[in-house]
Amino acid sequence: MTTCQSLPGRRTRMAGAPRCNGRNSSAFGNDPANWVAALPSAGYLPQPVAIAIFTVRTGLMITTTTTPGSSYELQYKNNLSDAAWTSLPPLHLAGGASMVLTDTNSTATARFYRVHAQ
Repeated sequence: MTTCQSLPGRRTRMAGAPRCNGRNSSAFGNDPANWVAALPSAGYLPQPVAIAIFTVRTGLMITTTTTPGSSYELQYKNNLSDAAWTSLPPLHLAGGASMVLTDTNSTATARFYRVHAQ
């Protein structure tokens, strides 16, 4: 029998193959020849990342990373316990690696934002 580490502080006994949870990590090691870099799968859209957030006299401006050809919208909640996010139109089509989204109509004293990719 082979003993494998499955969870910190717990040991699992497996009969037969020298594998843990279907993986044999010693077969791959730390050799760069085993590292693989690949393009994302078709249909994969990376999550946008806020690069900069500015408050201006007319509201808020968020600069975010984008994938050209994908659509993005700024969404908000006035309270995190609200059931749903509210979209601020329009839907923006990305033409480059970043874009600026704005909220110029907020009357709330506090507001939570996210950028939603489609």
